[in-house]
Amino acid sequence: MPVDELYDPVLYSWWVPVLGAVLMALAVAYVVWAVRHTRRRPEHDAPPPPPPQRRLGPYDDPYASVRPVYLAKVDALEARYVAGELDARSLHLELSAVVRDFGSVRRGVDARVLTLSELRRVDGARRLANLIETYYRPAFARYGTVGASSEQALAGARRVISQW
Repeated sequence: MPVDELYDPVLYSWWVPVLGAVLMALAVAYVVWAVRHTRRRPEHDAPPPPPPQRRLGPYDDPYASVRPVYLAKVDALEARYVAGELDARSLHLELSAVVRDFGSVRRGVDARVLTLSELRRVDGARRLANLIETYYRPAFARYGTVGASSEQALAGARRVISQW
């Protein structure tokens, strides 16, 4: 084969440009889809504003409607504990979840995800933090080594829910 002889370049197969065009179309379609589905929805999709609340007097309890709900949850936990469905460790874990939920309603901050030190920094949540601190040792203890009074834990939860 002589060195000075030139050959035509090898052409791509017919499917290579077709595949390129399809991939480009898919990329454009993905960008359009992502932009449309990650943008804010118009205001007409927003939920309606809550009804105006009545003005509370100095002696009215704004949490009077929620307290019985959480006290009933504590009563249900006590019944499960007495029935033997929960051990002391599980009772403390469940009580911690219930009072944290109540704290979330009470303070407007999601107390379920806060550590104890973060909970102490929440304005007005000192009582809740102190109660949850008493639940830590039994909740993280090994099975059978709780050494904490379940009656005191239940009474503490009821006291915080009804008085705080």
